[in-house]
Amino acid sequence: MSRTDPDLIAVRELPPGLAEPSDEAVARVWHKIAARPAPRRSSRRLWVPITAAAAVLALVGAGIFFLRPRTVSQPAFTTDRETVTRVIGDLRDRAVTAEPVSVGPGQVIYQTIHVV
Repeated sequence: MSRTDPDLIAVRELPPGLAEPSDEAVARVWHKIAARPAPRRSSRRLWVPITAAAAVLALVGAGIFFLRPRTVSQPAFTTDRETVTRVIGDLRDRAVTAEPVSVGPGQVIYQTIHVV
């Protein structure tokens, strides 16, 4: 590039510009920036995560409620001698009068237990 290049000559002939803007110009710009209202957040941005969290909680709650293990309550034990003696006597009396079950060859006994 030479000193007689037309681009360099055009740049040299540009009028000198102001190095910094005036205080009034800066004040006007800052006033316009400060006067703008803050951008309003969309309510959708708030409700989408809340709805998703509620759906997850509902699914977890339903899973816990329907898939919880069912516990069978144990019978109440007693240490009263009279009650224990009476219950064992009742079982003995039933065993004396019960008819035995005869199982033939190839037969299977199937028993169901119903817990109330």
